[in-house]
Amino acid sequence: MGNGGEWGINAQAQGYFTTTVPTEGYAVSFPPGVAGSSSEYGHVAFVEKVYSDNSILVSEMNVKGNNIVSERHISAGVAALATYIQPK
Repeated sequence: MGNGGEWGINAQAQGYFTTTVPTEGYAVSFPPGVAGSSSEYGHVAFVEKVYSDNSILVSEMNVKGNNIVSERHISAGVAALATYIQPK
């Protein structure tokens, strides 16, 4: 689906449902430079939990080192800048 920051638009073009509303169980595509992502490529993670304030808990890989899976909390303000992709 391309670089992490391209996943939202590419997924939509391929018929996936996308939204800007944080949703548990969806992939999340961060544009370049958002949420600490690469300023060139963006980043993709998995939404584990959405909190009542619309902040999210994500699981992701390669943030803390190659092939290392980690989790982190993303504020609602930053989460609002991302695209969420429903799996098929």
